Amino acid sequence: MPTKMTKVRAEKALLLNKARSNKQKSKTKSMIKKYTPGEIKKLYLVQAKNMFSADRKLGDFERKRRLNPSGDKELTEELRGILIAFELDTHLALAQTTIDNARATLVVEFCRQIIREYNCQTPSEKALAELIAGAFVRQLTCAERLKDYIQLDFLSSERNTFMANLSKELERATRAFLFALTILKQIKSLPTMLNVKTTTAFIAQNQQINATNNKSISENENIKPK
Repeated sequence: MPTKMTKVRAEKALLLNKARSNKQKSKTKSMIKKYTPGEIKKLYLVQAKNMFSADRKLGDFERKRRLNPSGDKELTEELRGILIAFELDTHLALAQTTIDNARATLVVEFCRQIIREYNCQTPSEKALAELIAGAFVRQLTCAERLKDYIQLDFLSSERNTFMANLSKELERATRAFLFALTILKQIKSLPTMLNVKTTTAFIAQNQQINATNNKSISENENIKPK
């Protein structure tokens, strides 16, 4: 039979353990940081950004490759998917829009030539170079297909309909090529600096501006309308 002293010691030990447990819980709660709604949003946005980070996926692939130096078909397909994320440097997706390897080589090489010719540095400039190259190769492909059908001797409604649609696609590709090329030229062209020293100036549409070094012209020249 436990004595009264033993019961008192057991109760004291129970109270001591309970106090230690409450103290540990309080310490744990104080260590948990309270986030504001803005901080929570920022935290999840960073996680979402890392989910689609090409650099992070490339790093994960490199770790897998080191674990499997021999490589396999699955790793090759994974690398192809990662390289598409660097499209403006690899032009891999652009090559996949063509119908054969010869045209794939042509479109990539032509895109690189456009980038070198216009010194494309920004992503928008490189994207325009891809649009130009893609439209150019698509125009050549449509022209080749149209030539093959024109040389056929038989006539049919299906043939005429196909040739009409092919001609429209040829025109679309040509317009897309010229439009993208024009936009790229406008982006890369040097801005025109115009310094007008006058109280009132009227700039009309299609007005011609002639550069001159004639010092006899007054600085504040008033051009009177006829």
